[in-house]
Amino acid sequence: MAADKTKPNGVRRMVKGSDLLGRALERIGVNIIYGVPGEEILDMGLRRIHTSGNQFVQSNGIAIRLKSINWFGAEGENYTPHGTWGRSWRGVIDQIKQLGFNRIRLPFSGYMSTSNPVPPSSVISASANPDLLGLTALQIFDKIIDYCLASEIYVVLDHRRRTAGVGADGSPVGRRRQSPGTGEPPMSAALDAIPSMIDRIRHDLVGLKMPRALEALDHVVRRLEHAELSALEAIHILLSEELTLRENSRIKTALRMGRLATIKTLAGFDFTFRLSLDRDRIFTLAQLGFVDRHEAVHFLGPPGTGKSHLATALGVEAVKAGKSVYFTTLADLIGGRLPVPNGKVGSRSAFASSAGRAC
Repeated sequence: MAADKTKPNGVRRMVKGSDLLGRALERIGVNIIYGVPGEEILDMGLRRIHTSGNQFVQSNGIAIRLKSINWFGAEGENYTPHGTWGRSWRGVIDQIKQLGFNRIRLPFSGYMSTSNPVPPSSVISASANPDLLGLTALQIFDKIIDYCLASEIYVVLDHRRRTAGVGADGSPVGRRRQSPGTGEPPMSAALDAIPSMIDRIRHDLVGLKMPRALEALDHVVRRLEHAELSALEAIHILLSEELTLRENSRIKTALRMGRLATIKTLAGFDFTFRLSLDRDRIFTLAQLGFVDRHEAVHFLGPPGTGKSHLATALGVEAVKAGKSVYFTTLADLIGGRLPVPNGKVGSRSAFASSAGRAC
């Protein structure tokens, strides 16, 4: 690992390997224990750990179970872990300790480790974290790592991205492979040309004509990166969002084709206005069993008692159930002028009332 000692204040720029890790470890005087590729676990005095088979083992030979949690944020353009805008960073670590976790993974970007920017003032609370105001990203990491070590919490530094942003950017990190027969590493331009997984998903969603899933993708990825969702939950949300959009579009089109210009629903009907009306019976009708039995339903009563409202509401329920509905006048229905698509008699459902309308 080469170092550039020309930077002021003793800050060294690591030009190979995990930039931030080497610098942070030099500052706090700890060693690196190499375990899972891509992750480095900090030495904690007498409790130095190493891997043995499928276990982590302390220097005294006792196996230790690592209970880990991710603290995202520094890999993005905040350059500090999430939450510093609203609560004490020490309080976050204390809560992590109280919840039984003993390892924190801190993702960061290559840009953060090499440029060492000062986080925006909007992400640092002056009241909750006055000690972080004006510090650079690496200085904040130093304070977090020191406090974690004092709290007996292991830290894993995750070089997640080259550039600051959300999610993985598809950039290989760690040891670079050599091009066959050349002895030279692959050109960075070739690596940069590899599309990220998110871009591939976006492309696939466009090809599948799933606009709502495409719109929701970034938000779902953020929740996934913040460990708020599992992978299966993320997939379910994307599919559910798209299914909801398509179902709403289908219903809207069916209502328009059925000439149901004024939408009435059972939820909007005031049953207290007509106490003699059997509410349970109406909701039983909304299950549409009478349609499957090829039965007719008639609402009888004087004007203004809600007959058309109920007939239309049953029509809306039929549309939601995937049935074809058409709203027309009772005179047209009796006169045989009810439009039938494709000439197939009986392919539309009709709901009649004595008020002179039917749907």
